[in-house]
Amino acid sequence: MKDIRQHIKNVLVEETQDKDVNLIKQMIYDLFDEVTSIEVSEYDDKPMLTINLISDSNAANKNTWYDEHISDEIMQLTGGHLVVCPYWTFSSDFRRKIADVYINTKVTRI
Repeated sequence: MKDIRQHIKNVLVEETQDKDVNLIKQMIYDLFDEVTSIEVSEYDDKPMLTINLISDSNAANKNTWYDEHISDEIMQLTGGHLVVCPYWTFSSDFRRKIADVYINTKVTRI
């Protein structure tokens, strides 16, 4: 009986994560014209979105800038109900402790 309860709990958690991931993916596609594709994987037992985008910027920090900008935009639009943060965020950052989804951007210069 305990195994069945745990299995049901795991399925419910996965379904919620899938909904959150799909919502975040759609928001990213809708908000950022530069996005070419989004890959889903896992990091630290949480979903991680690798966001591929194009930019004409020469800035050296464009990957980290996009990571932070996308995270902030999603969190602001959802009122903090979905916590998105870069996978490289320091362990002292509150987002790291309660992250729903991690992100990583890969910027290709055009």
